[in-house]
Amino acid sequence: MKIFVRTFIFIGVLFSSQSYAKPGPFGLGVVIGQPSGISARYDLGNNTAIDASLGWSLNSNGYVALSSTFLFEKPKFVRIDRIKLDLHYGVGVGMITSSAINNGFGIRVPIGLSYYFSNPDIQTFIELAALQTVSPATDFWLQAAIGARYYF
Repeated sequence: MKIFVRTFIFIGVLFSSQSYAKPGPFGLGVVIGQPSGISARYDLGNNTAIDASLGWSLNSNGYVALSSTFLFEKPKFVRIDRIKLDLHYGVGVGMITSSAINNGFGIRVPIGLSYYFSNPDIQTFIELAALQTVSPATDFWLQAAIGARYYF
């Protein structure tokens, strides 16, 4: 986990000359981790947003995951010199499907940090999420990822 945070901060320092201008409301990008795939986010204003992702697992079970989450954001929650990271957390729904493991639909609770670049309008983020499936069987999943979205 320390390597993710250090990498995240290094990227922020590298591009910090014109940072922290809020971009347009819609972002689309990629997420790498467990699962990896595409990610979209729409900022609703008042430090809230809706995000969605479609990803696939790169491990031996090979599952597909779909999720959507209502997020709350605390701007500039972490400050390290000139770097200002936003905290986001929320609640939503998630679905896992695979032929090798139990399929499931349930509640997803993420927490993460994000950093905005203003030129171009890119958001980088790191996130940890718990997914508790409740139907058709109960199961617990822990998801971790790092990603980036371009805003327009």
